[in-house]
Amino acid sequence: TEHYAVIFFTAGIFALLQYRDHPKLWKAGTAGLYFGTALLMKQHAALFALWGFGWLLWYARARMSRRHLLAHAGTFIAAVLGPLALLVLYVWAHGTLSTMFFWTWTYADAYASITPISKAFPSFIIGSASIFFACWGVIAFAFLGLISLFRGQQRTERWLVSTFVLASLVAVSIGFYFRAHYFILGLPALCISAGFGVRALFQFFKQYHGPRVSGIVIALLVTFVLFWVPKHDIEDWFRLHPDTYSSRAYPLEQFPAYRTFARDITAHLQTNDRVAIFGSEPELLFYTGLHSVTGYLYAYPFQENQPYHTRMFAEYIREVETAHPEVLIVVANHNSWTGPVLAGSDPVWQWLARYQQSYELVVRHEFPLPLNLTDEERQLLPKEEWVALYRRKS
Repeated sequence: TEHYAVIFFTAGIFALLQYRDHPKLWKAGTAGLYFGTALLMKQHAALFALWGFGWLLWYARARMSRRHLLAHAGTFIAAVLGPLALLVLYVWAHGTLSTMFFWTWTYADAYASITPISKAFPSFIIGSASIFFACWGVIAFAFLGLISLFRGQQRTERWLVSTFVLASLVAVSIGFYFRAHYFILGLPALCISAGFGVRALFQFFKQYHGPRVSGIVIALLVTFVLFWVPKHDIEDWFRLHPDTYSSRAYPLEQFPAYRTFARDITAHLQTNDRVAIFGSEPELLFYTGLHSVTGYLYAYPFQENQPYHTRMFAEYIREVETAHPEVLIVVANHNSWTGPVLAGSDPVWQWLARYQQSYELVVRHEFPLPLNLTDEERQLLPKEEWVALYRRKS
């Protein structure tokens, strides 16, 4: 969802640039609509919508009367909240508003509170290490850009960029998880700051070598940073098979194996089969075309250290036992769970052991155990990992 949020709030930034040049009411609404759509993609985008509102007020306050300012600000706010309001009305009409509120607010708040603040910095160091090594050149440009803004006289640019960077840092830091894909929310701020860094370098070289030579030097430097530094990744993107690259980029995951498994079980499925997936692999629904009997597409909450895990698992059990699906897919893979896998003492797996007695094994694929795990991680792993299809006994 980070990818989609970035697309829309970046479009909102471009819309605000158009608004800055020609502050029209409909342009304020267009910008707000983009930020509002980003908010639908991920709650973190509320930070960027708030920043965009501040930008609009910053530019509009000196260009129009108070009455027009209120009209533009109100239009922006209405456009931001419009998509959310339509979604709430749609969900309310279908009688699931309380469920939506639980997932988007109650559980989201509990999930963001799992990691204590004492572990925030170590988590950041671990999570950001791969990001830093992948794009250290762009990061260096970004730091240079921020330094140049605070050393220069560009008061407006300084305020806008620094607050945007701050909003991005907060968005990335919510929950203190710092997983690699969470940093996607910070890419626009990184690129904007890096652009100011390139400008600062150009202005520095221009003092000694003139604009033409300085432009050539900066162009070569930027080319080196963008293409030579990550050249090994770029080569892999075009040289390796997607499955091979997936295994290299995500060595602890089994993404290609799940597609193979889905292809192999197709012959054992019937048109009207319904499924319950015991694990966190919703891609299997797309690969097989099966319909899930439960709304719990991920099993992570069942073992999380949050106050709703018992309630959520009880709801999962109720949905599965009520529907009693024709097929059951069990994923015994450590990345599909947040706790022990196949542990007889865990209530999650105890329930499965009882429930699957009414099912018989059809297909089972075993996974090789990953090699680069810590001793603590290995203690959580079963002796073997697999994914299996079970069919309900007649």
